[in-house]
Amino acid sequence: MITPYELPLNSFNEYSRCAWVIPVRGQLPWSGSSSAVLLDSPQDPPAPPNTQINEFTWTTSSVKKFWEFLIGIREARNIGPLGISFHAAPSFDRSSRATRNVTTNATDAGLCEISMSTVDHFKIYHDWPRSSQLRNVLHAWSFESEGYRCRLFVGARLVLLDNKSRGVMIL
Repeated sequence: MITPYELPLNSFNEYSRCAWVIPVRGQLPWSGSSSAVLLDSPQDPPAPPNTQINEFTWTTSSVKKFWEFLIGIREARNIGPLGISFHAAPSFDRSSRATRNVTTNATDAGLCEISMSTVDHFKIYHDWPRSSQLRNVLHAWSFESEGYRCRLFVGARLVLLDNKSRGVMIL
């Protein structure tokens, strides 16, 4: 759990809305969450998180495939009503991978010194009771890349946000 939340999560009910955050490039401001890199070269294959640095890699093709997947699950409505968005961070030097080494200190409000505005990311808005189900669907997502099947979110540590974009948990 991320401060100020602790179990049981009594402040959530069946009508509460939450969002899973999926980084595309950069480090989310919660310690222990996965970071991501967007590869410049389309020849490099995407990869799930490296266990040593907890960072997974995207290609432009995998980002497009993931967006299409999100639209598909939203249209199917099997997980209830979903809102999807992509947030692009301001430009920065893409040759720098310093985002991997960023350290943050959580405040009492569960927010950190580094803003999410510095990270390219997807947000998937959903009903609170469907959070675990949606996380399982994300974990199972796979796609074809360079002739092999890739499951990008195996081992990923994603952040669940409340309706005010405060971190609730990392799962």
